[in-house]
Amino acid sequence: MELVIKNGKVVMPGGVFEANVAVENGKIVSLGKTEPKADKIVDAGGKLVLPGLIDSHSHIAQPFQGALPKETWETGSVSAAFGGITTVIDFAAQFDPITYEKLGVMGDIKRKEEIAGKQSVIDFSFHGIFVDFSDMNAVLREMEEVVNYGYPSFKEFMTYLLLAISDWNLYLMLNKSREVGATVGVHAENYSLEEGMVKKFVEEGKKEPKYHPLSKPNLVEAEAIQRAIILAEWAKSRIYIAHMSTKEGVELVRNARMRGAAVYAETCPQYLTLTDDLYERPDGANFIISPPLRKKEDNEALWRALAEGYVALYGSDHVPLPSEAKMAAKSFNETPNGAPGNELMLPILYSEGVNKGRITLPRLVEVSSLNASKLFGLYPKKGLIAPGFDADIVILDHKLKKKVRLEDLHMDIDYVNWEGWELTGWPTTVISRGALVIEEGQLVGKPGHGKPVRGKIDEGIIKTVR
Repeated sequence: MELVIKNGKVVMPGGVFEANVAVENGKIVSLGKTEPKADKIVDAGGKLVLPGLIDSHSHIAQPFQGALPKETWETGSVSAAFGGITTVIDFAAQFDPITYEKLGVMGDIKRKEEIAGKQSVIDFSFHGIFVDFSDMNAVLREMEEVVNYGYPSFKEFMTYLLLAISDWNLYLMLNKSREVGATVGVHAENYSLEEGMVKKFVEEGKKEPKYHPLSKPNLVEAEAIQRAIILAEWAKSRIYIAHMSTKEGVELVRNARMRGAAVYAETCPQYLTLTDDLYERPDGANFIISPPLRKKEDNEALWRALAEGYVALYGSDHVPLPSEAKMAAKSFNETPNGAPGNELMLPILYSEGVNKGRITLPRLVEVSSLNASKLFGLYPKKGLIAPGFDADIVILDHKLKKKVRLEDLHMDIDYVNWEGWELTGWPTTVISRGALVIEEGQLVGKPGHGKPVRGKIDEGIIKTVR
């Protein structure tokens, strides 16, 4: 046997079990009380043994709105690994983000596979993004090509100048997704309402960061979520609501799920823990993300929905834009949107969720790993500690308390929005396909270890996602 993890508490959807995990050829081959002989023994010492996280929403090294990150695929994948992530789902769009050359989604997939394949220390997959709808027949053909290549998921913007998809084109994509076995997601914000609110505030000279959430009130997200759900029901397709941030969104998704709609919502650490009063701070621009931060009651509604099964996914929406670019903007609407966070994904979910009694350990595994695997075509390779699955494993010291300090983190960025928070529960060892990436808090993985994860959605298994 190549590797055995012993003395751990293995977390499964059905509960927590004391078991040894045996690994051969990068795969889990057995779980049990016996301890097989192995080339490498990792003693978990009573810590929690979890499936590696699948970050369902990441923008590693991605320029946005004119801001260029320092991060590379190497540094971004390293910080992800320190956050307990063993597979990151990034994005491939139609245009090169620097030159704006039209590559097509397939062209960008090939470009990013080459870059990530040389640099990443963990595995990776992609959601496709279409923004040029001048030839919808070509878009629908390329959708099918991307699905057949092994990336059966897409994300579309319902907002942003030059990016927003029309309702009709979204309906066409949803209809096509049903035919080809794909999952289409949306960034749900009403562009017209947002545009009008921004114009009003700017004309009134209200340009400080505190006007960012006021320009995108809960209604802006809720209306777009409702519209997307209606279009998906009309198309008889499923839909994925990315980075949901509002209590109104929770209610809309709950109602849709209760009537049988295939709606799957995602939320992120920032929408579970941070609030819009942070925009009043001198560094308020660092908190400008979209959707914006909300109120405490929105945080709590999302936690309840995460526990109850109405929010199925937990992703980082990691966008490592430098503080310099954000703080230099003269108005909130000119501030590049996005903030870093992949390294804190697991500590926040465990500390603020499990440790505070908001969710159970089995639910943590479902929302941070298993459900993404099922929804985005990674199952049965990823998402579970079980024979036959990739040996993507995290050992979590659930008793370890640490304060968040930028200087202790590995994200290639000059700020972190949870600075000073004390979190309980930190990954100490991270294993990707049987290879150690992080060992007792030290990086041992090498660039180029990460591989593309392609697959196909199992239409039967996806129905078990909650």
